Amino acid sequence: MLKNMLSIVLICTISSIVSQNDTKNGIYDDDGNISSYKNGKLHGKQVKKESYSEKIETSYYNNREILKKEYNYFLLEKNNSKHTAGIYKNGKPYKGYFPQNIKELLIVDYYEKGKKKIQYLKENVLSNKNDILSVKSTYKKDQIYDGVCHEIDKKHLVINHLKKGKLIKQVYWVFPVDDDNFEIDYDNAITIAYNDNGFIITEKNEPRAKLIRDKNKLFIFFDDKEVIRSIQTGNTLKNKEVLFYEKNGIFHRKVKDQSLMLYPEEYDTNISNKLFSMYDELSCYKNYTVNMNTFMEGLTYPKYEVPFVKISYDNNSNPKRGIIVTQKGKKYSGKVYKKGKLSRILNKVSKDSINNTYRKEFF
Repeated sequence: MLKNMLSIVLICTISSIVSQNDTKNGIYDDDGNISSYKNGKLHGKQVKKESYSEKIETSYYNNREILKKEYNYFLLEKNNSKHTAGIYKNGKPYKGYFPQNIKELLIVDYYEKGKKKIQYLKENVLSNKNDILSVKSTYKKDQIYDGVCHEIDKKHLVINHLKKGKLIKQVYWVFPVDDDNFEIDYDNAITIAYNDNGFIITEKNEPRAKLIRDKNKLFIFFDDKEVIRSIQTGNTLKNKEVLFYEKNGIFHRKVKDQSLMLYPEEYDTNISNKLFSMYDELSCYKNYTVNMNTFMEGLTYPKYEVPFVKISYDNNSNPKRGIIVTQKGKKYSGKVYKKGKLSRILNKVSKDSINNTYRKEFF
């Protein structure tokens, strides 16, 4: 036992000696990437180069504490060839320029006395043509107050435009994002322009079509011609539809305003599935008001539920056409209405049986 303990102590002592002897000191150069150490801690000038570009980032340390960073890969205005730098205090940004680590987007914050003051970015943040940061946005209380800011998650890039703290426009770039391989698909984008009465939504792929919310009204226009319209009718079922769903055994319903189709041929040929899906979903919300970020996240990668049956109501909130469904344990009951009159009753049947009845009766 004593022999084993002495062996352990000896091994630990040897390891400690090796560790002390291996403490880094001096300057190390790895193909232009320079690291400088003193007593095992970062000290002095450090240089980091990208092998596939000419980007260089130079840092200065004192006893492991960062003091300053210099960058050669962005300019604040044309013909400005000076290196930009950021100064740290107590290891945190204090004064100067500090690039944000937002995937591959080049966004730079300017600090004064430890507080964000200005954000710089390219006029087209998605372009790789140049790295001149010509767009300035101002901060207030650590948030963009006037200008442009960006949000990225696993599903989309959102470009928010603000004026004196008020959101006036959002651009949602529709593309798949892989955490290990950030790539932007330039095929499509959804733009939402806000106004006092609601918003106007357009799609990059079909700019002639517009989805408009005007207070309690919802429209789709094509070439400035109204194609489809939905009008909010309050808390009653007046002129509304009730859609019934079942997903993973869970039964639920949605109430939506009925739509008036003015030019079906335009809808069939010129309105994209994405824009109409947005219209269809928005018509289920009171005053057509939603949290747009949450709403758009679902639309970027649509997994739309399809109702297995629905019922429409007339101007007096009476059932007009379709089937009213209620759940009875694992089965369903249904009341079939035609031209405002009760036609038949279904008792303790499956979802598929009600769906088949709906198709036979109304298609």
